[in-house]
Amino acid sequence: MEEIWDKWQEAESQDAMCDMNKKQIEADKPSGEEVQRKACEKLRETSKRKMEEEAAEVKPRKSKSEAGPCN
Repeated sequence: MEEIWDKWQEAESQDAMCDMNKKQIEADKPSGEEVQRKACEKLRETSKRKMEEEAAEVKPRKSKSEAGPCN
């Protein structure tokens, strides 16, 4: 009988531990979502800046009329 009681108490303790872990995960979830949102925002800014820099480096070709006397 004592063995059954010990196993029951151990199971109760494990259930309580699982409940605490679930609560901690739920508490951490908004923080993780905020970090993910900021990282995505930063990535978009970096990608946009890189595209703008690449576009600035590309020089437009001169047309034949603007090419000068050495056509």
